[in-house]
Amino acid sequence: TITKGVDLTLPSCNRDPIKVTINNSSTLSFTIQSPSKIYSKILHLIRNSRFYTTDPNEACLFVPNFDTLCHSNNCDPPEPLLEHILHSLPNWNTGRNYLLFEISDRDTTKYNSENAITLRSSWSHQWYRHQYDVSIPPIPNIQTSTLSSLEHRILQGETTPTIENRSILASFRGSLHDELFETRWKLGSLHNDKDVIIITKCHEEHWGDDKVDREGFCEENKERYNSVEERYGYEWLLLHSEFSLVPRGLGLHSNRLVEALAAGSIPVIVADDWVLPFEDELIDWKRISIRVA
Repeated sequence: TITKGVDLTLPSCNRDPIKVTINNSSTLSFTIQSPSKIYSKILHLIRNSRFYTTDPNEACLFVPNFDTLCHSNNCDPPEPLLEHILHSLPNWNTGRNYLLFEISDRDTTKYNSENAITLRSSWSHQWYRHQYDVSIPPIPNIQTSTLSSLEHRILQGETTPTIENRSILASFRGSLHDELFETRWKLGSLHNDKDVIIITKCHEEHWGDDKVDREGFCEENKERYNSVEERYGYEWLLLHSEFSLVPRGLGLHSNRLVEALAAGSIPVIVADDWVLPFEDELIDWKRISIRVA
């Protein structure tokens, strides 16, 4: 799908298929650290695709060769320098036809990306440019993630329980801390220790903190968490639940969305204003999920 952010007047955009190149920043007078493992994987996938070209004159789309992900809200290089480097890139042209990837928890970028097409996992409808930017799925930070484990099951030909053969109606297992307390705390009232399993755990560094403790809730919750933790593993719950609750994380996005789908569970999304992955272009989320506003 071609978004409105692509300047089709460039001669190189009239090719079929259109080509993408990774712009080298080595000509700039800045010291840039090596990209993270996640961004390196993105660049690897681009270089090994049929759309890749090493010739900028053949390219319709451009991707920076330095990390723009701002994972965990930490940009490396820092945002003011990142903005300056971007604007100094060859063929920048106010960002037209540039693709920028970001997976921070914020609902919009905190640097001026001008007219670049931004692919983010935590877009808010307030800032998202419809049919211009792209909402992408959250990207797990480590190879040992639940998603990787579920993908391994699929590749090994292992079957997952069908919906009618799952023993748990709905489930959620996750953390409680200040930013997430209210929504996830309310989910706890659904727990019945039978077919609705809600396991929440306060971050240990917050136990005893009056701001987060909410009149001793964390201490009481600790006892319940310890009593059910060993019985209900995170991956087991995904594989044996008809519905998986997907409340927002520190940002609007949550890895649970793609983990639930990989496990064959129906996601119940509790995240107001989140632009769901590829909802503009490819996926009709009303057919494969439930959204609670």
